Amino acid sequence: MHNVCIVQASSPLIMKLKSFENRELQPNENDVDVDFFSQLLIFYMIKEDWTKARQCRLRAEASVTNAKMNTLLLICRHLEECNTGAALHLIKNASFDCPIKDLIMELEKGIMLSILRMVEHVYLNIEAVKLAEMFDAESNDELQKILDEVGWVQEDGYVIPKMTSELKTKLSELDPLHQGRVSPTFSSVNKKKVKEPVDINKLVEYATFLEVDT
Repeated sequence: MHNVCIVQASSPLIMKLKSFENRELQPNENDVDVDFFSQLLIFYMIKEDWTKARQCRLRAEASVTNAKMNTLLLICRHLEECNTGAALHLIKNASFDCPIKDLIMELEKGIMLSILRMVEHVYLNIEAVKLAEMFDAESNDELQKILDEVGWVQEDGYVIPKMTSELKTKLSELDPLHQGRVSPTFSSVNKKKVKEPVDINKLVEYATFLEVDT
């Protein structure tokens, strides 16, 4: 068996994360403040490195009493629990300043595409109301806007997910820091029609497991 070396493309986000990790190792504790922890936590959420994200969250929870940081901690908790709807709801209703704002927008984009990629991989069809919950879409118009951007359609209350050219383009445009979030290589999964209520969180956990496993 030949050893395969996987080389990750670099990017400004990857370089900045490395810079933050180097700063964390420095002895000057004054350089590691709320703003530092906020950005580092978002980087780990974008990367879907939940081990480091949780470590960062726990450190911040023990010492930070900042309202905006607390919002980030809640977002992280929801994503750790695979509750994308709750995480996106907080993101949509929170107000952040740059550079946090830019990172949050990158995180939101990654979450949205991760949901689309998972649904496309797992489902032949999915109830529109269930998909709306995952996106925190508050109206059918809001959900339809998301679907239109990736070329998906609704039929009789169900969404038919496909790997369209629009979705492929959006996935290809993601920063390399997202890594396994929307990996094009998945293990084989049998798609099933959704005819009964399903546990959305379990399916998200399953899709995340597949991404980590591949």
